[in-house]
Amino acid sequence: MRVLLTGIAGSGKTTAMRALGEAGYRALDLDDCNVCTYVNKETGEPAVYTEGDGGAWIARHRWVVIVPKLVALLDTFPKDEIVFMG
Repeated sequence: MRVLLTGIAGSGKTTAMRALGEAGYRALDLDDCNVCTYVNKETGEPAVYTEGDGGAWIARHRWVVIVPKLVALLDTFPKDEIVFMG
């Protein structure tokens, strides 16, 4: 079983993944799994945030899950294992 926890930035996804991991579950913080990237909202091209780029840069980009990378990661775990992602 795969369980995806979604929410806006600051809603507690990372905290929930940490708590689930501490409870013995497989819990993946998607921000730390190399399955997400920033993309330019207009072009869809990947982009890299550099410290200090600021709010204008953030406004022109969005953080997205790269679905094929996520699927490949999930395929490394047994199909009958509960995996939480957030």
